Amino acid sequence: MKCPNCGCELTRTILTPEMVHYAKSVCTDCGAFIKWLPYPRKEEAPIDHLLIAQSDGDYEVNFGKHKGEMLTSAMNDDGQYFLNFVFEKFPENVCDAILACADKFGIVLSEGKTSWRDYDN
Repeated sequence: MKCPNCGCELTRTILTPEMVHYAKSVCTDCGAFIKWLPYPRKEEAPIDHLLIAQSDGDYEVNFGKHKGEMLTSAMNDDGQYFLNFVFEKFPENVCDAILACADKFGIVLSEGKTSWRDYDN
């Protein structure tokens, strides 16, 4: 994609953990913003960018409206809505960590859904 500012065709990716978007693409020459980049879908991604492990087995959420909250709190607050969002957007390793956390803390996710694969249909 061409930079609208200088016409350069080279871009670089900058992760944006403080924002809703996964990353942004910027021009390598002038630094102009090109476009927002979505979270990787259904492929391995660095889990520590999305969930920050805590010593008690919970995670700090590092994305979306629950950024900075504990995962157990986000799951209890938004329940199925939160899970549907996560299972649609994020890769298997993140989904597995969320399911394990829910199990450890006794959070019932949804009747009969015991794996990220159940949400993929």
